[in-house]
Amino acid sequence: MSMKSFRGFLTRLLIYSALILVIRLLVAPSLPPQALFEPFRLLVIFFIIATSAFHLGLLRAAAKSDQAFVRYFMGATGIKLFLYMIIMIVFATLFRDQAIAFISNFFVLYLLYSAFEVVLIYKKFSAIRNS
Repeated sequence: MSMKSFRGFLTRLLIYSALILVIRLLVAPSLPPQALFEPFRLLVIFFIIATSAFHLGLLRAAAKSDQAFVRYFMGATGIKLFLYMIIMIVFATLFRDQAIAFISNFFVLYLLYSAFEVVLIYKKFSAIRNS
């Protein structure tokens, strides 16, 4: 596993996250109040940590074998989805007044960060395969 590779991923992730925050700031005034989750930055920090941890595990699995990579990717993706659903359900149960805003913001971030992961993983590992 290359720490240089992980640092490059982390740099891209932080730039992507900053872009998401800027877009959120620009779009927020046009959103309905019930769709605004004020501690949005905390959700972004959560996704940065989760995405970094997932990618680090993926790099370690890829260093072992192709099978380990596939098993890790499929297993970790399933576990992440399950844990994220639990987080949304628990939050919605505890904070009913903020449930719609939290779930909609969380889900949009889930889609954005999942797409980011898949695109970078595809680019990285297809380049390795073709070389």
